[in-house]
Amino acid sequence: MRFSFFKSLLSPRSLALVVLLLVLNPNILAAQNAANVSAEFTVVGLSEFQNNANQSQNAVLGSANTRAIQKVVLRQQCEFWGCGDAGTQGNDLAVLIDVFYADGGSDTDLAGALNWVKNKQGGGIQYFGVIFDAATPNDNFALTAGFQITYSLPLPGEEAGFTALANAGDVDGSANFNAGTIADLIEALNDQFQP
Repeated sequence: MRFSFFKSLLSPRSLALVVLLLVLNPNILAAQNAANVSAEFTVVGLSEFQNNANQSQNAVLGSANTRAIQKVVLRQQCEFWGCGDAGTQGNDLAVLIDVFYADGGSDTDLAGALNWVKNKQGGGIQYFGVIFDAATPNDNFALTAGFQITYSLPLPGEEAGFTALANAGDVDGSANFNAGTIADLIEALNDQFQP
């Protein structure tokens, strides 16, 4: 009896059905193999910029924002950080951004990019910035006319120092991305938020 069940699974009819399903919908295998990497941040800084996202103003912690932010989740549909498409410019790296608010609301699947970093003294990255493509979150942050929003996100273990800087209104970055800083950030994300 046991063998008749397995025999029926291997019958020409069953195999033909599987092949037909794969031909009609090749995404079945791709969907099963697609892995997502994600990183969750509960400490978030919001600020605005005009030309360079790493030179911002009017910084506020997400928890103190008019519409308090509970957490931000960054995602890439990859097996590891850094395999995605280029973002808005040269060295940026495209990500999807989900913003969850203390009031229970959320903005999900917002297209954005990893755009800049703040280097630590002695090496490494303290925090980094994301910018948004066309759609921006409904976070009620009061933007100055002609400015855009950037979110600053501290790496794990850097939250206390980042909070002090954000409370002082100073969440500027060290530099926009170049080949070295993007590689450092990708390495840090892969270390801290393993797939």
